[in-house]
Amino acid sequence: MRWDFGKVYKTIRTGKGLSQKDVCHNQINRTTLSRIENDNQNTSFESMQYLLDQVNVSWDEFQYICNEFQHSSRNDIINEYYTIVSTTEIKKVRNLQVRCEKFLKTVEDNKIREIHFVLSALSKLETDCPNQIDATTKELVSLVWNRLSKIDIWTYDDIRLINAILYHLEFPTILELVPKLRQALQKYEFYTNIDVLHTTLLINLAYIYMQNHYFLESQEILTEALNLSKKLNRVDFIGISTVRLGICSNDKQQVENGMLLLNLVGHDNLVLELEKEIVSFA
Repeated sequence: MRWDFGKVYKTIRTGKGLSQKDVCHNQINRTTLSRIENDNQNTSFESMQYLLDQVNVSWDEFQYICNEFQHSSRNDIINEYYTIVSTTEIKKVRNLQVRCEKFLKTVEDNKIREIHFVLSALSKLETDCPNQIDATTKELVSLVWNRLSKIDIWTYDDIRLINAILYHLEFPTILELVPKLRQALQKYEFYTNIDVLHTTLLINLAYIYMQNHYFLESQEILTEALNLSKKLNRVDFIGISTVRLGICSNDKQQVENGMLLLNLVGHDNLVLELEKEIVSFA
């Protein structure tokens, strides 16, 4: 990772054929920009945001460039963690666990530590009976939830983390957090990719409601999830929502329609998991 941010910025600016005057306008003094570009002066968030806007580079892209056009190992772990959508991806979960452990041997990092906690819990969920989760797993989840429960305003990352630990929380806790969760989601309704997270949350919540025999409430949640799934054109989400709606309403044809869709697009692992659900709720 390069820490000479000013020099990196200068390389971007000159590479685009822009003069200092082209990016400063009347917002930043050119002498100030020279000091920034020579790493002789730090700058405020607002000024850096303005400067990046002038060269049409986002914060994420700027970090990527500073890291020599590679994702950092930390970002790689975080990005891969949020691609895990099911405990059926147990091999992926365990591989990422190992990567977290290697990373944490070199540097202490709260975010990676928390991800490792959740991955450990996911791994235990796959190997244990869901109704007999051991004390270690409960302790791991408790550490994460204790922090989240004390936060007044949940950020996008907090919402993603809640989604990851939902299956490990007690049902009364879930019922209590849902209103706050919906309020947080509403604040992010125009945020990039929020619909994917929103739909995943709804699908997971619906299943937990089903497990606790809240079938009418689950139908309402799944109907909302199905509408979002169609908007996203996510066949996997459409299939899951359709099958679970069929289970809740005892509509065998709807269940068959959802399973047929998933079979057609080759979601074999999902099909196997849903077949187990169909049997368990029969």
